Amino acid sequence: MRVILQVTAGPALGRQIPLQSGERARFGSSDVADVCFPDDAEMAEVHFELECQSDQCLVRDMTGASATFVNETPIDEAVIVDGDKIVAGQTQLRTVIQGRPGQADDIDAPQETEQPDQPKLSAVELCQLTDLEEESLQLFRPSHSPEEFIRVLAENKLFADAIRIATLYLPKRKTVYWAYRVVAEVFPRELGREERDALELVMAWLKEPSEVNRRAAMAVAEKLEYANAASCVAAAASWSEGSMAPAEFDEVPADPRLTAQMAAGAMMMTATTGDTMSIDHRYQKILDIGNEFLAGKADLPQ
Repeated sequence: MRVILQVTAGPALGRQIPLQSGERARFGSSDVADVCFPDDAEMAEVHFELECQSDQCLVRDMTGASATFVNETPIDEAVIVDGDKIVAGQTQLRTVIQGRPGQADDIDAPQETEQPDQPKLSAVELCQLTDLEEESLQLFRPSHSPEEFIRVLAENKLFADAIRIATLYLPKRKTVYWAYRVVAEVFPRELGREERDALELVMAWLKEPSEVNRRAAMAVAEKLEYANAASCVAAAASWSEGSMAPAEFDEVPADPRLTAQMAAGAMMMTATTGDTMSIDHRYQKILDIGNEFLAGKADLPQ
């Protein structure tokens, strides 16, 4: 059995913490905890403990005040199942349980090859995570779905903010593929050899999101110093998961918003390069491609 805790709200939004059968971890705001959330001022130093057994997963409150919640109910100890919501301080985590009991140690059991998609955010949450123009904020209504708000922004020619929201809303691989297509199809000049090489590495990662392919994308982004749209797409792929540090160093997880930010940056470079009279036209083409992903009409490459 394998458990993945996905942070769906709070300062560490987007972080994922995996546990295998037989592991136990304490979660809190201090270094005393095995899994630390230092930016959550409302979380106790050691707030709760998660124990992953062979047949079930247990969460235990460590505050002594039943300050840990499972599905909005305060608990001292509880068994969690797939899809449960754990809340501690400002942090909300969704549980993803993989593998049936008894399969965890079976070497013939199929292994997961991809991280599960991050749960989709609401329009309110997206606004909180994005540095939007004041005009965009004035157009926002709490009743908007993300798709509706993106459409409103595009209709008012607030193209950059529409892209910022959409890249953060879509799953990371789809965000990267959107940026890849934009640079490959919309960029207003012929790409150079290094830029084409960067996109080829991104495509390799899209088809097989392995650690080797992720680090290859990271290497080319660093080589090109994030100076052009193609290198920003490579950076978006490389920071989608894993560590930002070299393999021989301790893990340095990327900010979960970096993939969206780098993908959006690549698209804005594409829109604003070249003839200024055509900027709005390029932005519209970029959002037309994005709408394919938002409508579920764009499949990932195989």
